[in-house]
Amino acid sequence: MVINKEREKQMDFNKLKNSTAVTEIEKRYEDAKKILKDDQKVESFLKDLEKKLNKIPVAGNTLATIPVMASLVNNYAKKKYTNIPTGVIVLVVSALIYFVTPFDIVPDSIPFLGFLDDAFILSQGWKMAQSDLEKYQKWRKEQNKDKIVDIEEENA
Repeated sequence: MVINKEREKQMDFNKLKNSTAVTEIEKRYEDAKKILKDDQKVESFLKDLEKKLNKIPVAGNTLATIPVMASLVNNYAKKKYTNIPTGVIVLVVSALIYFVTPFDIVPDSIPFLGFLDDAFILSQGWKMAQSDLEKYQKWRKEQNKDKIVDIEEENA
């Protein structure tokens, strides 16, 4: 009986977390749409994203999804990859905006916890757009975007 109550509490907590994540992502939809309409804003946004990533000592698996999401945004903005619903690209940019924003549910100035909420929102954004992100990754591999060039080999 105690196990069932604990399971119910966990399920309720997961519903709360998921609804909070969705709400926080949706709050940034309009900003995401504005960024996607302007190549300079996309570049500036991606630079802000890179700066924030450099501040995080241990990124972990969740934050490892950021380069894929950022690459998708970049290729979408350059019209190289447009085989994605508008709602999904807006969702991805919104999740990334949350990540870049220093003042969100838990401000980034609070060590560790400030990045924990960012990782959670990103993981929820990834889950919501997972099938489209996987299609993009497949396209990216087909385009040889994942090929790593060894600088020493290139200069030889």
